[in-house]
Amino acid sequence: YGKSPELGNASFRDPHDTGTGSTQPSPHPFDHSGHGTHVTGTLVQDTNDGAGTAGLAPEATIIPVKVCHPPGCASDSIAAGVYWAIDHGADIINMSFGGSVISNVEREAFATAEEADILVVAAAGNGGGDFVGDPQLHYPAALETVVAVGAVDLAKNRANYSNFGSGEGDGLHVMAPGGNTRVDLDGDGFKDGILQNTYAFTCDGGPPDYKAFKECMNLGTSMATPHVSGVAALILSAFPGLTADKLRTVLGCSAMDLGAVGERTGPPRGPSMT
Repeated sequence: YGKSPELGNASFRDPHDTGTGSTQPSPHPFDHSGHGTHVTGTLVQDTNDGAGTAGLAPEATIIPVKVCHPPGCASDSIAAGVYWAIDHGADIINMSFGGSVISNVEREAFATAEEADILVVAAAGNGGGDFVGDPQLHYPAALETVVAVGAVDLAKNRANYSNFGSGEGDGLHVMAPGGNTRVDLDGDGFKDGILQNTYAFTCDGGPPDYKAFKECMNLGTSMATPHVSGVAALILSAFPGLTADKLRTVLGCSAMDLGAVGERTGPPRGPSMT
């Protein structure tokens, strides 16, 4: 495995791989799919380096925790990752993944994160294979205490794939750019994905090469989520005394209204963090 050349100046500490379950931990959270590298780029990719794009909060420190392993994300592994982040002083937990159900062990982990005053930001989900968002938020975004993030396109409309709905709480809290590699709304000759540096094979195809990197376009609420986590990190850097609850409030109150001012709107559009 190699390290993205666009993360050369990024600060990392306390890396961890929960393994295939909580009984098989490892200190090396190698990215097998390029997804985590792409998400991390949106958060802290190098800036002012004459290459690629920039992260939203390049001076933030990343605690890289790998909880998903082929063929999926085990409940024990997710919970172990949350506890690792709690025990190692995380302020914000970015979760660019989710599922239709949640286990009790995961619920307990997220409740502990809330008690530890950590803001959890999670992806609403990308619907199914029909590329149409479902009226049900994925977990953990569906939890009341988690900031649920949907995706908007270039026109600030809800991206077709982005889930919506009430979940267990008050539904989507904020939306952010998620990209859409199926369209070119601005006519610039490029698909409207979210551009960050990750493994070249994820956008070029071919056999996996974990040392070859390239700027790649991706889409999804996974891509929208670090936009919100990055903004949260910037707010917290300016106001370090904010509690997670107050930080969540600032994110919502400072978002751009796309409907009537102050009115929560359902699909296909909602409040947007851009």
